[in-house]
Amino acid sequence: MNSNTSSQSDPRASAGEAPAGLPAGAPAGPGGLPAGLEALAAAVAELAAGDPTQLGDALLAEQVVVLRRLTDQLDAVWLRRLAAVDARGAAGAEHGTQARSTTAWLRATCQMSPGAAAQRVRTARALHRGPLAGTAGALAAGEVSYAHAATLADATGDLPPTKVAEAEEVLVEAARRLDPSRLRRLTTHLRDVIDPEKAEQRAGARLERRGLWLAATVDGMVAVDGLLDPEAGEAAQAALAPLARPSGPDDDRTAAQRRADALGELARQALQAGRLPQEGGLRPQLTSPSSWPASSPSLAGSAGPAAGAAPCPPRPPEGWPATPPSPARSSTATPPAPTPATPATANTPQAVAARPTARG
Repeated sequence: MNSNTSSQSDPRASAGEAPAGLPAGAPAGPGGLPAGLEALAAAVAELAAGDPTQLGDALLAEQVVVLRRLTDQLDAVWLRRLAAVDARGAAGAEHGTQARSTTAWLRATCQMSPGAAAQRVRTARALHRGPLAGTAGALAAGEVSYAHAATLADATGDLPPTKVAEAEEVLVEAARRLDPSRLRRLTTHLRDVIDPEKAEQRAGARLERRGLWLAATVDGMVAVDGLLDPEAGEAAQAALAPLARPSGPDDDRTAAQRRADALGELARQALQAGRLPQEGGLRPQLTSPSSWPASSPSLAGSAGPAAGAAPCPPRPPEGWPATPPSPARSSTATPPAPTPATPATANTPQAVAARPTARG
């Protein structure tokens, strides 16, 4: 069985012995490389030896673009061989053993994270042992990247293979036009078009993943992590956006820092407004004075809300009314108006892929 990896510096290679990582009798080329990779290694070495500062601007830029395409094509070659190793159960054969799984083998030999290794195995299977043969061809031609191929493999992995094969031409065309992030958003909609019978089930599964976690750290900070449903996420982003803008040309906070400050400011405004429901007969309030510097860009020039934000209205003497439950979360809310029926052709994969998508 041919090997795919080996040591390039084993002194036994010069003595005609099999280098470390290759079982006795495995074909090896010069320098301990597996047979068939000598020309590729020589080409890479030649490129690495070149000095890009000596190239003209046009040639340098063109090389960057073409090298990226060639890298995509090399990814295609690698995935094809990975799929063959996986199909044969040959993971570990370079050591004369059999690995527990292809994913575990990649983690051990290529120092990949568990998620990265698992995704590459899934993608290799989908492209070369599943319904995404057209995606494999586009990757081999340098028309799409590995990230595009992985996005399509992840999006279609639990869909009926026959339906995926029917829609693949549309998916690949979308991959040629969109970056991976926009392609991922598009495939979310296309999944429901390709397999509408399970659309409600998938929506429910997505909603069940929602959650918000806050934990105090040892140094007094608070770690925040979570996943919001689309409605709540859109509301959060809309509320944070005006508070997360730079306060001026001297505001040197990062975007992440501005969002963190905006979240804190939003919480402070909610506490000051007195609109929150009571807890234990009392309105929620801060139990300790803020340690935030008075000169913070998000609070500079204001006594409460961030600079540029509308001030909180004074609390009426009779207090604020209780916050009503969200219609999306209340079982007694008025049901939404029925959505008008749309023609059958409006939800085909071709129609959905042709719709304009929001740029990230």
